[in-house]
This record gives sequence, structure tokens and C-alpha cells, in this order.
Amino acid sequence: MLADVDMSEQQWRVMRIIQDSGPVPLSILCARSCIHKVSMTRIIRTLSQRGLVISQRDPKDGRAQIISTTESGHQFLKETGQEADRISAKITDGFGEEKTRLLLGLLEELSQLEV
Repeated sequence: MLADVDMSEQQWRVMRIIQDSGPVPLSILCARSCIHKVSMTRIIRTLSQRGLVISQRDPKDGRAQIISTTESGHQFLKETGQEADRISAKITDGFGEEKTRLLLGLLEELSQLEV
């Protein structure tokens, strides 16, 4: 699905986090996505060039960036999100709801480790 819309898994993850969180500081976006700031800057630049996100200075902290989706980004997520949800449901059906919940919980726990 992602290849069909010319998007990497990391770019998709970033878009979904912004969709779920609303405008989000770059530092928080890095933490939630487990993507290093240098890589995130590249991802945001690419998504911005595609017109899907916008980066603005945080009015409370001029050094920080706030990332949000554009109207085109909202539309993109609306269109592709339905297919992603269908794929996710198919995986859950095949793997089982209980095992899928367990796996997602374990992955969340793993992402919280400080290494």
C-alpha cells in the first residue's frame, strides 16, 4: 500500500502520529515515532515538499518546531487510512485479536526502554 502512494513506513508513521496527536513539537514527534532528530528533519522536509505537513516555529519557544498536517495531508490520510485500516483488520483476523493486542503492548513496552 505504501509503495502505491510513494511513502516510506517512517513517513507513514509520522503522518499517523500527527493525525492522532494534532500539531506536535518535533521533539515529541521524534520520541513517539522512535526516529532520530536528523532522520526526522529529512522526513519532515520530504513531507513538506509534498504539501502534506507544515513546520512552524513554536510561539512559546522560538527554537522548537511544531509539525502539523496540511489540508492536503488530511485528505491523503483520509484516503489512504481506509486501506490501511482494511489491511490492519485483515492482519488482526489472521493473527488473532488477543495475540495482536499482546504484540502491540509488547512493542509499546519495548519502545519505552531507554538505551
